[in-house]
Amino acid sequence: MVGGLPATAFAATNPIAVNYTAQVGDIGTNNYYIFVCDTNNACSNSTSSTFTVNAANSAPTINSATDAPDPVNVGSQITFTVDWSDSDAGDLTRTFICKTNSFTSSTLTCDGGFWVSSTSFSTQNPVALNYTALVGDVGTNNYYAFVCDDSNACSNGTAGTFTVVKSAPTINSVTDEPDPVVVGNNITFTVNWTDPEGDNTRSFICKTNAITTSTLTCPGGWWTSSTAFAATNPVQMTYTAQAGDAGPRNYYTFVCDVDNKCSLATVGSFLVNLTNNVSGYIEGIFNIIGDVLFR
Repeated sequence: MVGGLPATAFAATNPIAVNYTAQVGDIGTNNYYIFVCDTNNACSNSTSSTFTVNAANSAPTINSATDAPDPVNVGSQITFTVDWSDSDAGDLTRTFICKTNSFTSSTLTCDGGFWVSSTSFSTQNPVALNYTALVGDVGTNNYYAFVCDDSNACSNGTAGTFTVVKSAPTINSVTDEPDPVVVGNNITFTVNWTDPEGDNTRSFICKTNAITTSTLTCPGGWWTSSTAFAATNPVQMTYTAQAGDAGPRNYYTFVCDVDNKCSLATVGSFLVNLTNNVSGYIEGIFNIIGDVLFR
């Protein structure tokens, strides 16, 4: 038969089913005409109808997958941005940032776990997904982006990496007491701090707003510091006021972890009095002529 699909043999089967595999060239609406012929080649009139062939669903493709900031600190968010295309107009998609290059499209799951994924199908493009870096993520991590349409057709994985680094401690509060302090007496500095990784720390009460992280020293000198790394929180340190300290004095507190990552400085000041009866101080050189009585 030319231009048609015949049954393969004469038979008494009724009704009869004849199968045809749609081809790319059939996409669209097609006419068909049915004839039934007996063994004497006597044939019926035709019965006509139509059938429609739709284009096969195409999986989305990923144009780009990026992450920022990179590196990212523990406790901070990293944003994965995925730009995609889908040749099937109107398809909705979901985006998955997987930990391995293995994805099950029937269940839309990352076989090795995922960093983050979109929660519902949408037309959003590009897609931005946020993940909060954890202590266990420290180092360089692989990720694989997949985009799937609402027929569960999924792109190939697009690979990338991101790096998570430890964060410096942060200072919650610093206090000093007694303030004012009298020469020869101790002043106690109390520092309350937080470290996202739970590292042990050392605290430094510097004289200037500078700390050398490689050696953990105050280049402008310090009033006091803790002597060893510890989990103690809050930490307390004492300094004995000297005669040369008389007057108001600034201090700058830093907290550093075991990786020599140091907080920003918290600024404070304290007042040193010469005696309990003196509320002020005298500083400088005086040339006194005659009798002078000091009380």
